[in-house]
Amino acid sequence: MRFRTIACSVVAFAFLPACFALFSLDDYGPPIAEIDATSEASDAPVDVDTGPPKRIVFLTSALYAGSSLKSAADADAICAELATSAQLPGKFHAWTSDAVSAPASRIPALAAVYMSFDAGIDAALGDLGPPLELLDGKLVATDYFDLVRSGPRNGIIVTEKQTTIDASVQRCEDVTIVWTNTTRLGMRGGADCDNWTNPIENGRAGIVGSADAQNWTDACGKQCSTPGRLICFQE
Repeated sequence: MRFRTIACSVVAFAFLPACFALFSLDDYGPPIAEIDATSEASDAPVDVDTGPPKRIVFLTSALYAGSSLKSAADADAICAELATSAQLPGKFHAWTSDAVSAPASRIPALAAVYMSFDAGIDAALGDLGPPLELLDGKLVATDYFDLVRSGPRNGIIVTEKQTTIDASVQRCEDVTIVWTNTTRLGMRGGADCDNWTNPIENGRAGIVGSADAQNWTDACGKQCSTPGRLICFQE
């Protein structure tokens, strides 16, 4: 009996090469390892988040006379162009107001702050989305409500090019200002260079790098021929 078993085994193994020769492995597709790799590439999970895990805030690397901005919409376009050149994702808005609009109306997440409560700025709110961060990872605010309530946790001094602007002079001097005409609440201020067109008019400005709840956005009035920067916020 043992001899028969061994003999059968020998015969079976002798025919195996011939059996495999009848079939081409190519007819059955790639090896399992290749199938798995292909599946991973085609079946990779799709990111379904409605927004990024953080919102980027940057200071413009370029300087602009207030009278050259033309409008808040044009300031938004400047932020969008700089973000695109730096390959930053998403849509950006300038923290700038004119006679037509303000950040509180143009930035959806900030507009949501004012739609979420009726009792004033200190009303308790739920989750308002991802935090606002500089490109070096430093926190600006936990959300837009935190920003308008307390101001930036860290001064906004990092540009879209990830360069750091000197903020040691905390005064309204040339090149140390950000053009805003925007109150700490994201609302329209009181002077916008005649809708950002008139170099001899005055416009409201904040101080580059200030972490003061007021001065970061509304510290002084400056003649609109003065060079200043913009602050750009991701939606």
